[in-house]
Amino acid sequence: MSKVCQTQIPKQSACFPGSGQVILSNGSKKSLSDIQYGDLVLVGDGTFEEVLDFIHANRDQESQYLRIETQKSMEPLLISANHLIFLFKNKNDEAIFAGNLHVGDHLKRILDNGQTIADEIVDIQLTTSIGYYAPLTPSGTIVVNGIVASNYAVVSNHRLAHQTMSVYRLWIRIFGPILLGEKHEQENIHWLLQGMENLAHFPIVEKLADNTFFDGTTHLSTLK
Repeated sequence: MSKVCQTQIPKQSACFPGSGQVILSNGSKKSLSDIQYGDLVLVGDGTFEEVLDFIHANRDQESQYLRIETQKSMEPLLISANHLIFLFKNKNDEAIFAGNLHVGDHLKRILDNGQTIADEIVDIQLTTSIGYYAPLTPSGTIVVNGIVASNYAVVSNHRLAHQTMSVYRLWIRIFGPILLGEKHEQENIHWLLQGMENLAHFPIVEKLADNTFFDGTTHLSTLK
């Protein structure tokens, strides 16, 4: 039997805690708190891409996350409620806010052999953890604790966010990430990204782009 509780939480963009694990191109695992620019990490299509930058990051701040347990998980995924994550449905990737997930939904998991499978959610709870990290890759995806997630938060349209971020990725290619923040202490979102987010809030842009913003509503539930 599934027990469900709907709650309101702060609309903070914490993304992932420092304890989140990514897989490097040599097969080893590395905590997000230890990731450096240029590290090759596993992304959503099963290939490896470099970490271009961190959209924002802080090593020490305690933040609130959803703790998502799946049938196949060795370690639960901690992710902020307004971060985008991919459902396993069909060839057309569909990303939704983590806060809109329910027990019984299926996430995309990449196994050690490279196979992508559907992994059913069995428990969603609130928790806190130290640090927050939002790594940026060329594809706009990343695999954390085996689960495929977007690089983006706040806006509901992953494709729109990725297209918009092409401007930011070009900025990085020209000026380099070191100008955008001091390694893992880029606490505030870069002014270019903040400006693009503000533009997306205009009603006409929101309608034309088929986009919505996270409203803070989260569904906590369990099959346990």
